[in-house]
Amino acid sequence: MLLCEIMDNKLHCYVVSPENIPSGVLVALKKNDVEPPEIYTVSADLKKGETRIVSEGREGFTVQVERIIGNDRETLYTDEYAPVSRVIETGESPLRKGSK
Repeated sequence: MLLCEIMDNKLHCYVVSPENIPSGVLVALKKNDVEPPEIYTVSADLKKGETRIVSEGREGFTVQVERIIGNDRETLYTDEYAPVSRVIETGESPLRKGSK
């Protein structure tokens, strides 16, 4: 049976069972950090050699959620979060002339 109540603007839920329910722990592990890629754009407002960060971007990573009960460890799910590109304006083309 699931019993729920609201106290102090918080929802509290309790599980009631006639049998013994093993207790455990949920663990979230952050893994595989990925630096955000950089995108360069040319701005006529900037002088040669000047740069300006338009957007900082955000690193990507993987989160793995595991349940531990006693000595048993089980992976429940894994979520991947893609990085968000860092955008940088520059006063000159970041590509060298003659390059492809």
